[in-house]
Amino acid sequence: MNELGKCIVCVRHDTKRMACERCEATMRTRLSDLRQLMDLAGINLIPGRGGDGRSSERSLGINVSALDASAGFDAIAILESWERIWREDYGLTPYGPASAARNTGSLGQMLSGIVDFLQSWLGKSCDEHPAIDEFARELRDLHRVYEQAAGIRHKPSWRVTCPADTSEGECGANLRVTLEDFDSTIYCRNCETTWVTERLLRVTASSKLAELWLDSEAASEWLGVHPSTLRKWAAEGRIKREHGRYEVHSLKALVSA
Repeated sequence: MNELGKCIVCVRHDTKRMACERCEATMRTRLSDLRQLMDLAGINLIPGRGGDGRSSERSLGINVSALDASAGFDAIAILESWERIWREDYGLTPYGPASAARNTGSLGQMLSGIVDFLQSWLGKSCDEHPAIDEFARELRDLHRVYEQAAGIRHKPSWRVTCPADTSEGECGANLRVTLEDFDSTIYCRNCETTWVTERLLRVTASSKLAELWLDSEAASEWLGVHPSTLRKWAAEGRIKREHGRYEVHSLKALVSA
């Protein structure tokens, strides 16, 4: 039972579980992704093949991070340790005897077996395991490393709060904008308003209540300062930073000052 009443992973959503349903869904997706990312890393072994071909290891003629990921050693070591912990905590058959058959196969089969076990017990762990936040953090970091090894780079996105007027004031629902959205429209499910993307950004930027959050690269380009300077300002409390994004109004206020 979660006595705090908040998800211990995101610390945002109210829940009686240790981890909320949204965080559980994120963990399930990341677990499911790992085997595919492992295969993609194998394609990205040679710099210039797969992904965008950029690597700091060109002199070796091979992408070492992709080599490690394609072998699956890190994923197996990390996730296997969690299978051992959960088996012990839940009084299940110990890892060795229970996994003997699958561990005689390939590394890919071993990883799939571990992922299948974690998926099957993830719901219970999100309900009651006191270290589910540690599992979520290690899985997130592992997933990030495997995405990089596979050559996957996420396109920039921005978060804005809907500035539409409602009977209770500005809507305030979170909306996500990507580069692909600039020639289209954004629909707010909360207030059922449809925005032309450019107008949405203009209205949000001019509103005193709505928020527009830029990633580090976009904020750095907009202000003409280095990302490290932005981080320093955020640490000093001079601008608002959240999940690696910076809020436009606080940036404007700093520039004006």
